[in-house]
Amino acid sequence: MGLGVSLIAEPPRSGILARKRFHLAELLEVFQGVLHLPAPLDRLARFTVGESAARAHLTPLEAPVTFRIDDRGRLLVTAPTQMTGPGYHQQVVSGLTELARHQRFYWDESGNASDPASYFADRDFPSLQREFAWDLARLSRRLMREAGGVDIGLPDDLVPLDTPCFARTQRGPRDRQFFEEAANPDTAEQSAADHFPWWDSGLTGRTALGMAEALAWSVFPWRAGLYDSERVVGEVISELATKTRGEEDLDGRLGLSELTEILAAEMDLGPQPDGPGFLRGRVLRPLTGGWKIALPGHFTSRFDSKTSCVSYWFKDREVHATTYAAHERELNLEAEADAAMGEISEMRDEHLFVADFGAARGQDWEAVELEGRVRTPGGLAIVSILVEGDADRDWALDTFRSIRFDQGGQQHPERQAASF
Repeated sequence: MGLGVSLIAEPPRSGILARKRFHLAELLEVFQGVLHLPAPLDRLARFTVGESAARAHLTPLEAPVTFRIDDRGRLLVTAPTQMTGPGYHQQVVSGLTELARHQRFYWDESGNASDPASYFADRDFPSLQREFAWDLARLSRRLMREAGGVDIGLPDDLVPLDTPCFARTQRGPRDRQFFEEAANPDTAEQSAADHFPWWDSGLTGRTALGMAEALAWSVFPWRAGLYDSERVVGEVISELATKTRGEEDLDGRLGLSELTEILAAEMDLGPQPDGPGFLRGRVLRPLTGGWKIALPGHFTSRFDSKTSCVSYWFKDREVHATTYAAHERELNLEAEADAAMGEISEMRDEHLFVADFGAARGQDWEAVELEGRVRTPGGLAIVSILVEGDADRDWALDTFRSIRFDQGGQQHPERQAASF
């Protein structure tokens, strides 16, 4: 892993971990109680328990803190922090330290523990900040050899397609000069403070601005009709804005006027064309089975577990897709393309696209429908795209053509990512 902590604890003689019938859910509940995230950032935290692991999703900007028990009864914890910053790293270490104290066990510090920044051992916060700055400097020097157009530090499920720039970061687009300064020892720490959302210890004005900016660019969907979790993100951005201590142009940097309007609206209010937020434009959205599609980031989504159908929609545009594995035989796509019958039949990037336009009708509605299928040697996607009228046929066709099957972790043709 990059910057973060990876810890091991042997079973103690007393407390939750000592019990034979120990449940991770109990430990996660204790961790939640001793964590003490500052308000309003505590509203973003989610805690989930699965069969083999418990996870504390402390911020949507970072992978969760994950708790597991190995076959020797040891507690294993991993907590990436490299995207969010040293202040978040400090918060996680403090919470894990308090968890051990509360439950009377000790983290193994004999070499099995891992904190590349050494903060778990020395608690030297200025040194921790330097480690994050040096990490960004190393990445920046590598980027100087690239042509740009990369994604840095974005959540794993966020792949922006409509924001051309040298680099897309969790706090918005950055130009080449920013990374030149981040690679310069004289300006590296200031650049890092402007890059990582949670740079300071605690919730300072700078941290409030950084976290608000990152949530506005990388998480909030900028539309009305919000789910509860989306509304919380919007409300947290608004609350953080009050703690930024006189920063200039907050409305422009955080879209506060538009945010207020969205939080007060019921439905049918989409994003304005300009403002913070990668989700204003097209992003890659997941289908099932490794398939992806390019759609506006503000579209609402739903998964039907009975039919395995993934749906996305906003106003009068809807996309419904079901995917299947094609492991029973090798597909001859060229032969299938020659035999394909459809209004649209074409090969793109080893994908065969076949589709027809028609009409779809309900009791009180009518729409233009694209019915199509996409085939690759690895699978099949069945797709229905509904739009209001003929004026949207081009949008439906472009959306259909954006579908790709992720074969063995390959990137979408429009995405380039860089990592620490």
